[in-house]
Amino acid sequence: MIAFWVLAAILIASAVWTIVAKKPVYSVVALLLNFATLAVLYVTLSAEFLAVIQIIVYSGAILVLFVFVIALLGSGVAPFPTGPNRLAARRNLHACGVRIPHLCRLQRQNGRGAGNWSGWKCRRFRQRRRLW
Repeated sequence: MIAFWVLAAILIASAVWTIVAKKPVYSVVALLLNFATLAVLYVTLSAEFLAVIQIIVYSGAILVLFVFVIALLGSGVAPFPTGPNRLAARRNLHACGVRIPHLCRLQRQNGRGAGNWSGWKCRRFRQRRRLW
């Protein structure tokens, strides 16, 4: 009779812990404790088959499923903090640092083409680039 009351107190405490746990992983641990205590309670009632099924089915399969779902959902991990948009700055740097000198080199190879990419603009851009 004493074992029943001790197991009943553990069952109620683990059930309350399952509900009030702040992190989902702690809630799953409390649920595992609840299932294990219930299996021990079945053994005290001479229902060994139910105890084995309780451990295999619930503790073995369903709790593993819960752990996988928690792992996929992130387990309460906060998303990365948002910061300034660095993509635009990187794109501008890439355009100025790589593409424009490349086009200037192509224009020089083709004999100082006309238009916006004439030779003097490329030289002026190269001088500005050295200051960076």
